[in-house]
Amino acid sequence: MTNERLEAACIGGLLLNPSMLQIAELVLEPEAFSEPTWQLVFRTLVGMSGREITATSVVAELKANGDFERVGGAAALADAVNVFPSGRRVLDLVGAVSAASDARRGGEEVTR
Repeated sequence: MTNERLEAACIGGLLLNPSMLQIAELVLEPEAFSEPTWQLVFRTLVGMSGREITATSVVAELKANGDFERVGGAAALADAVNVFPSGRRVLDLVGAVSAASDARRGGEEVTR
């Protein structure tokens, strides 16, 4: 699974299992996602923490912030949900995104 698909699957998992967001936000920050789309969606989800997170509320929040089209609209969110592999734990994907982020940062430090 490429980083882009991994990140999309992680977001899809969080959209399908919003109760995992509290744990995810302890492990990840938006910049852990290499794709700006998923950074923005994750930032939006974190901003919604403590409120009910549904597909409708996420779309409404993205639209209210002027970010719905920037993230690719409904198609991008649907893609994220569709990429989430059934049976895979959301926290496994959170850990994989975190590890990929650490690897990218390690690579950046080496090349500087």
